[in-house]
Amino acid sequence: MTKLTENYRLVEEKVSRRKRTTTDLAINLNNEIEHTKGMTRPEKRVYFQNKQKSTELAVILSILMPGLGQYYYGNHSLASFMLLSLIFSFISIILLIGFILVPLVYLFGIIDAYRGVCNYNNELFKMLFRHD
Repeated sequence: MTKLTENYRLVEEKVSRRKRTTTDLAINLNNEIEHTKGMTRPEKRVYFQNKQKSTELAVILSILMPGLGQYYYGNHSLASFMLLSLIFSFISIILLIGFILVPLVYLFGIIDAYRGVCNYNNELFKMLFRHD
């Protein structure tokens, strides 16, 4: 019986930790939702069309420099990490490992920017229309 209680307590701790940690993306989405309170469904639809992010632009920004696509869709902490990874990769070219790291950082940035914008748009849609 105590083993079951201990497992339950561990699960509760994990859930409460997840609730405490909010990402930049969640904060941005919550700010967007505040603007739509009291709007009708057609008004929300127009608002969603104006506020959704472009996957093409996110990919182009990430091709220019890893982290810009993440910054575009609102994940500033990942954008900072991507920029630091790029700097580290360029520095490690001296050790010859950077020739592998630089393309990997670019590839990860492009893929993540595309998936992040898709996720942002889906979450924005769910939050706007879940109560309708």
